[in-house]
Amino acid sequence: MSASQVRARTVDPRTADQEIDDPVYRVYFVERGGATEEWQLSNAKTVEEAMSWAREDGRSFDLYAEYPTSATGTGLVRLVRAKSEKD
Repeated sequence: MSASQVRARTVDPRTADQEIDDPVYRVYFVERGGATEEWQLSNAKTVEEAMSWAREDGRSFDLYAEYPTSATGTGLVRLVRAKSEKD
């Protein structure tokens, strides 16, 4: 998607119900056959730090941020889909 296709609008910050200051991330390493290997990352200070950890592996990966959906549930927001240089 090009920048010209992105829809942007101003937003009222008071409409956010929750803000997570210390997110937990998930990294799904993607194999060529479609299989994945999943990791949970905590204590990453920034999304860049989580991405750096995943890039060190050398495989393609998807990076997600976790968010609570209920007392026992977890939702995922995909932040990055990165291809390895091998792919």
